[in-house]
Amino acid sequence: MLRLIPSLVILSLLGGCAAPVVKDSLLIQQAASELAKDESQDINTLLNEVRDLQVTAQREDLYFYSPTYIKQADEQLVKADTAIAANSSSQVTLTHILAAKQLLNRGLENKETVLAQLKPALDGIDMLTQINTNSLLSKDFKNIQDDTKDLIILIEQGKNGQSAKELPDLLADIHKLEIKTLKKTFLTPAEDALEKAEDADAEDFAPVSYSKAKQAIENFENFIEGNATERKVIKERSTQTIHLAQHAYHVAKAVKPLLKINQEQAEQHIFSIEKMLARMGTALNHTSVSHLPLESQSIALAQAAETITKQAQALKNQGQWEKEKQLLEQQIANLKKTQSQPKEIVQAISNASEETQELATPASESQAEKPAIAELNELEKNSIDQTTDSMATTQAPAEIQNTPELDANPLESVEIKPATEVTPANNAVEMTTETP
Repeated sequence: MLRLIPSLVILSLLGGCAAPVVKDSLLIQQAASELAKDESQDINTLLNEVRDLQVTAQREDLYFYSPTYIKQADEQLVKADTAIAANSSSQVTLTHILAAKQLLNRGLENKETVLAQLKPALDGIDMLTQINTNSLLSKDFKNIQDDTKDLIILIEQGKNGQSAKELPDLLADIHKLEIKTLKKTFLTPAEDALEKAEDADAEDFAPVSYSKAKQAIENFENFIEGNATERKVIKERSTQTIHLAQHAYHVAKAVKPLLKINQEQAEQHIFSIEKMLARMGTALNHTSVSHLPLESQSIALAQAAETITKQAQALKNQGQWEKEKQLLEQQIANLKKTQSQPKEIVQAISNASEETQELATPASESQAEKPAIAELNELEKNSIDQTTDSMATTQAPAEIQNTPELDANPLESVEIKPATEVTPANNAVEMTTETP
């Protein structure tokens, strides 16, 4: 009975007055007390090991994934430092250190459980971070983190079923915050632009433009709520909606002075419009079209711009064909160069091959290798012929064939001579290496 007293005292020091928070807190404390009975353990060595484990726990973000385990482990380390300073018994000190070690290890294990069970919520937090919720709506984002941590604590306490039951509500809150963030990012700028148009009295002076912009904003808001994952479309529609609101603003600003102009001012207004059209005509290198009605002027300039665009595309296609043509010509030139090797080089290679066969190769082996060399030569010849044939049949794109500066088929004038069978030099090298 007396042997149980030290253990009970140590457990009371570990637990204090508070009840265990994690599911296995008491078991960890009892195990640490039993292990601490081995006083041959070096306190400093063990303490350094736990300090390293504490750094690992911080790197693994256990303050989020296992907040209770890491908190209790930190408390045990503080108690261990206090015991060392007070020259307490080694068993008490070891008990605190060993308890901290087990709590940290259990915290690492608990993280794996959290990652598996709360994966949808953790993915949702990552998604919110990617759309900058943590900076745009920091308070709401922190609430989501706190709610997630509450579910983690339930897992630490062994209440996995309750944690799973509360998970859907958390996911719904994450989705709501996602929509709220998207509205702040993409809808708010459009609403600000519409408010600016309202300040310019767009409702009175540009009612049609204003009505279109307002309706577009309402439609855009509904789209975000029903299609939050369509990020690319949301971004595009945001730009379109902002432009509609800006258009209403500028129309209202332009209409106001027109309501007060006289006949002379009206003519000057037409002149200003023609001046803007003339500026575009100058940029397009187009002759003056001021003798035409305003609408006809705009049509003429639009046609000129379309013609320039088509010409630019044709030049781009032609440049691409020119590059392909040069590449084909270079390949043909390389093939010709390969086929026109000097006869004396070919003869020297042949002589070296024969001498090597006589010196280093038995008759049976020499006779067996000759067909292989002939086969290699034949394969080389066929490869060159096939490459040349495929190049000769290559045609230019349809729009380039009609270009007078280019031949219909730039390869027709190229003459390819039959390949001369050449014993590859590397054959001779390979055989020479067998010479004694």
